[in-house]
Amino acid sequence: LLKPFHKIRLLKMRFFSILSAASVAAAIPTIATSDPPEVEITNVHAKTLANYTLVFEFDVVDNKDGQLAHCTGEWDEVNRFLSTTPCSIPSYNATIFFPNSVSGIQYWAAFVGIQDHANRYLAMVQTGTPSYTCGHSGTQGVLSACFTETDFKIATVAI
Repeated sequence: LLKPFHKIRLLKMRFFSILSAASVAAAIPTIATSDPPEVEITNVHAKTLANYTLVFEFDVVDNKDGQLAHCTGEWDEVNRFLSTTPCSIPSYNATIFFPNSVSGIQYWAAFVGIQDHANRYLAMVQTGTPSYTCGHSGTQGVLSACFTETDFKIATVAI
């Protein structure tokens, strides 16, 4: 037979075990099971060259058609012009835009167009998130570089 003191101690242990398990369960994030967006961009790389040309490179993931297109383009500091960014699949194209009117690799947007899709798609890319980081590159001819984590996907918004 347990003495009253041991009964209280046993009840406390059971209570704290249940409370601890509930705390751990509450701390585990729930995973949303929503469908992915129609289009995403991934494997984003951007760099500023020594001549201040900006180079942008990313993959377009078309979840609707099951396609992956690689896009790359440059913004020339002298001409301040960025033509349509060509992609590896001819029916895909992208345009780089600077939302705050300051050209740079830290904050930019990509407009993605896909032939036979009713919409264009907008992806915002910016530092300040753990998924897109920038720093000095340490590579000859490259002043700075930014990139996303491998296979991190940035959702687009249909416009």
